[in-house]
Amino acid sequence: MKKVLLFLLLASCATNNSKVTNEYTIATKDTAIIVDGTLIESVWQEITAIDKEMHFPWETTPAPMTVFKAFQDKEYFYFSFETEDTNIVIAETITKEMDIAREDRVELFFAQAPIDKPLADGSLPNYFALEMDYKGRTLSIKADSQKNRDVDWNMNTLETKGSRTEKGYILEGRIALEELHQLGVINDNFIQAGVYRAEFSTVNGEEVMQWISWIDPKTENPNFHINSSFGTFILE
Repeated sequence: MKKVLLFLLLASCATNNSKVTNEYTIATKDTAIIVDGTLIESVWQEITAIDKEMHFPWETTPAPMTVFKAFQDKEYFYFSFETEDTNIVIAETITKEMDIAREDRVELFFAQAPIDKPLADGSLPNYFALEMDYKGRTLSIKADSQKNRDVDWNMNTLETKGSRTEKGYILEGRIALEELHQLGVINDNFIQAGVYRAEFSTVNGEEVMQWISWIDPKTENPNFHINSSFGTFILE
């Protein structure tokens, strides 16, 4: 019961954007899909989206469209991003995962608990960051709030596939529910999660970096690696 109340408290936090809610229900569907980066399966049309909530917390201009959807079946957590992007920054090849940090990408974070507070044993909870480009390449990081980061960590069951579209790109993926349980991020059917996008452009030969988030972290400078940037997924 304490865990339930904790996650409900997280979900009640206000944001600057009145359209933003920091709860998202992960529907259960008796449907297994092929992760191919197309989103042609009818189940994607049945899923509620996080879309209008995706905004620039640190800018006053409207953000380009980002649509996030997710659902689960008996085995997997499925997710997708669909974006508008007329100026995609992407590397044809990468030599190490950190190269992805210089690209356009979408991001999905999961946390074991509020990352700004120690656990009962005094240790800090971990969070797991997945930063994915449309080629399906992923920068995966295990970290805590004290900036202890393991960039060699990988999510074992993560599968991703992306594609270019006329307006931007799609990224589709899935993760085994068993692994999310093993990582300790599913607690009483709640997941503390963040949904983000790094929007890079090249303008007059210069790189422009912009940051899109589901939740407004209410920080002066862009920062997704902070507890206030997380919302709550509710597993139906």
